[in-house]
Amino acid sequence: MIRLDDVKTFARAVESLSFSESAYQLNISPGLASAALQRLEKMLKTPLFTRSTQHAVVRGWGALFAHAQALLEAQRQGREARVYDRCELSGPLGLLVPSDFERNLMLAWMDEFQHQHPSLPYKCG
Repeated sequence: MIRLDDVKTFARAVESLSFSESAYQLNISPGLASAALQRLEKMLKTPLFTRSTQHAVVRGWGALFAHAQALLEAQRQGREARVYDRCELSGPLGLLVPSDFERNLMLAWMDEFQHQHPSLPYKCG
């Protein structure tokens, strides 16, 4: 599954043509930015950049930038809709967490969450 944080890192790297600059803008280490781009390249099974010590050049697949921007915009709009419209969540929610974590932390959090979203049943396993 493609991670939205990786897509965000990709979009910033295309804009700046610098992994270190994109990392700085995202407030992450250059190593994390590089790892995010490598994960994305692995998922897409193709290199997105030609790398050098001075800069990065976007390859043909770098044209995915427009799609990445659209995806990030959709995420932003979804977050705004959730915050401003207070959409009611519904449907089943399954969580896989260690039983100690569930007993010690999740139960209190999920009780509060359940009060906020009564139409969203959850099951921990």
